[in-house]
Amino acid sequence: MKIGILLFTCLLFLGNDLSETSFKAIEKTKKLADNTIYDQHNWKPGSGIIPPRLPNGSSNVDSLIMTHLESAEVLKNKSINTVFNVAMVFEKDGHVSSFTPSKSAHLLVATEVVRMLKRMPKAKPATKNGKPVRFRMYYEFSFKNS
Repeated sequence: MKIGILLFTCLLFLGNDLSETSFKAIEKTKKLADNTIYDQHNWKPGSGIIPPRLPNGSSNVDSLIMTHLESAEVLKNKSINTVFNVAMVFEKDGHVSSFTPSKSAHLLVATEVVRMLKRMPKAKPATKNGKPVRFRMYYEFSFKNS
């Protein structure tokens, strides 16, 4: 009987020790994984954060999208005048995980813009102190078709 109680006490002690060790390891992992989404609106030069860089620059992407919008069949013969932003979250590997057009966007135009943005190649990811981080950027689009 004494051996059983001693064995139970040892297992209870070891079990608590192991779970505490596991908990500390999980907490350490959480501290290491920075999943914060840094925002372009709060970004300042010299903050240690370098925003994502698109291949061939953002002006090339803008011109490709505008060229597509001008020739898009779904937008032809429609009188549309809209200016809106699209928020895009760039992940640590450079791909974009979400596209959110502003509420002022015309539905047809916003749908076409997001469809084209999804075809965009991976960007060079944003970094903070040399380590990749998630970053939200905003692109403004204007479209006028009379």
